Amino acid sequence: MMVGGMNAACRPVYGKGMLFMTAPDGGCGIFAVKPEGEGDITSSIAWKQSKGLPKRASLTIVGDMLFMGNGNGVLVCVDIESGDVIWEKRVGGVFTASPISSPGRIYFFAEDGTTTVIAPEKEFKLLATNKLKEGFMATPAVAGNALVLRTMQSIYLVE
Repeated sequence: MMVGGMNAACRPVYGKGMLFMTAPDGGCGIFAVKPEGEGDITSSIAWKQSKGLPKRASLTIVGDMLFMGNGNGVLVCVDIESGDVIWEKRVGGVFTASPISSPGRIYFFAEDGTTTVIAPEKEFKLLATNKLKEGFMATPAVAGNALVLRTMQSIYLVE
């Protein structure tokens, strides 16, 4: 299968029996593929869409929804089964770090140091915004109930 494009910085994610991958630079965008295919797996592609594509930050799955933040400061929620965009919301910032989910929350970390926290729901619901003076490029690590945040100048442990 040829998907075209380049810049495969986003890691694939798996959920609901499908693998979700991106090829945002001139490719087919986000596509959902059934992993049991072999050889030419073109017929295994369940859906494709190109709205709100991240170039670096990976996708995250919560329930039957796929969430992403892109380089234009837009958060997008996609239906995992159909690929239809449920909502998109401009919150500002450039999202290079991948989002982190926990029960009832998804955290998006922007290069300007802003953390946007939303509810993983079918309607956009902003729960909080926080800001550290240095920006985020790296995806935070999770350690128990804590987040290890590596900014461009410091490392923070938030619990």
